[in-house]
Amino acid sequence: MSDAMYLRLQAERCFRLAQGPASPRLADELEALGRAFEQEAIEIEARLPRRSGKENTKVRQHYVRAGEMAEAV
Repeated sequence: MSDAMYLRLQAERCFRLAQGPASPRLADELEALGRAFEQEAIEIEARLPRRSGKENTKVRQHYVRAGEMAEAV
């Protein structure tokens, strides 16, 4: 799993936790942490050399599957 993908999964986790029974202050902190993870993932991806279309599709499919699993939890 790439660093950027890991960060995106952690961001999704923060966003899910923020929607749960967290206090408003904790929810805000979780949202901010999720946005920070997303931003860092974007920065990491910007530094990476471009991949072939086949590799990009494979990464996106993995991320979608992970996201679907995350939403089901």
